[in-house]
Amino acid sequence: MANANYKIRMGLVEQLEAVRDAIPRLNNSATVVPSDFQAIFQETRNDAQVVEYEIRPFMLIMPERADDTTAEMHIVLRGRIGIDKDHFNQHRQLRTVSFATEVGYFRLKSDGTLQHVFGAHYDLTENEIGHPAFHAQLKHKFEFADVVQKEYTGQTLDPKNVSKN
Repeated sequence: MANANYKIRMGLVEQLEAVRDAIPRLNNSATVVPSDFQAIFQETRNDAQVVEYEIRPFMLIMPERADDTTAEMHIVLRGRIGIDKDHFNQHRQLRTVSFATEVGYFRLKSDGTLQHVFGAHYDLTENEIGHPAFHAQLKHKFEFADVVQKEYTGQTLDPKNVSKN
């Protein structure tokens, strides 16, 4: 099964790499950090039916508008994904059985302050009574400011410089 887990992880990495490679084609100033996704997927669950991975934070840096050339919008994502191992072993296809995604949008302003624009989480919960199978819930993601800060070596973002929308 360890070999199947490795192949599943590599399939997830390849899919994220395809997204990464497509983003600059949308706009030349758009980038993804980090560029290497090998370390982003960390196995957190492994049983006979499911292998689950934590998706460590990564960031899209892009213009706020499609026709702009200034990359001032920083979109930080993290989450988890569970893959059906039986289905993968039988069909060599990734089939998601659970997921959660958190996203935070930040605007880096010309004065160096970081403005929190939007935050949300999306998840799939099939077994909770009263919980929608899929939903998106708005929620601040101020804690993702750390990921943006790490991108700018030597620049420390004071928490008071992270403003609300």
